[in-house]
Amino acid sequence: MNLEGRPRHSPEADQTAMYDERDPIDLDAVPLSGGVLVKALALSIDPYLRGLMREPDVSLYGISYLRGQPIFNTGIGRVLRSEVRAFKVGDHITGMLDFQEYNIITSERISAGGYQAIVKAEPSLPWTVYLGAAALTGRTAFLGYKELIKPNLKTGGVMFVTLLFSSQNVILKVIASAGSDDKRLLKQEGPIDFYWDNVGGATLDAVLSCMSTFGRVVSCGMASIYNDGMQGYNFQHLWDSHPI
Repeated sequence: MNLEGRPRHSPEADQTAMYDERDPIDLDAVPLSGGVLVKALALSIDPYLRGLMREPDVSLYGISYLRGQPIFNTGIGRVLRSEVRAFKVGDHITGMLDFQEYNIITSERISAGGYQAIVKAEPSLPWTVYLGAAALTGRTAFLGYKELIKPNLKTGGVMFVTLLFSSQNVILKVIASAGSDDKRLLKQEGPIDFYWDNVGGATLDAVLSCMSTFGRVVSCGMASIYNDGMQGYNFQHLWDSHPI
């Protein structure tokens, strides 16, 4: 899957990325040059990838994708051939993979770190779980909750999240959102004591008008502005979070 064009707003199929079958691979004969040949089993598609589609001269996190070259992100694959002692045929490894069916991971990339063997602890779970809830996304939610929210929780509190995770050892009301425009629920169920924010923009603005005194907002992402050139959002309720 190659980057074909740099989107100005939302990515569009066949204009932003295109499936390329022009370079077939001989699985038995392709040189590994001290690396490993991996068949991709699962690839992580995260909101932050939108930022990697920007023009190279735009300063932002990470490097930008090269036009005509594969999109890449964290993935899980099975080793088909190996010239690396640490990885054997049949092993499953996780690390940065191109969005293509087969990857040759060079010895230089392996030496630089970022690749490790992975064992499926629960066979009934799909590999995608080990890229989400059991990986960076899940650890971010768990550690953020443990360090920033849990120490301040009180029974009967209200938490609004745009990434749902379960709380433990405390009774509180959790409101989850997957993008609904109906913000009346916040007024009805609030005031909000804790807000875990992954989207920013209008949703964050609406929550600010419903926060309790000394309420806490954990900002983990701003996905709602990724497609507008990171121009930001004109908040209407920011003053509501600063009582006098």
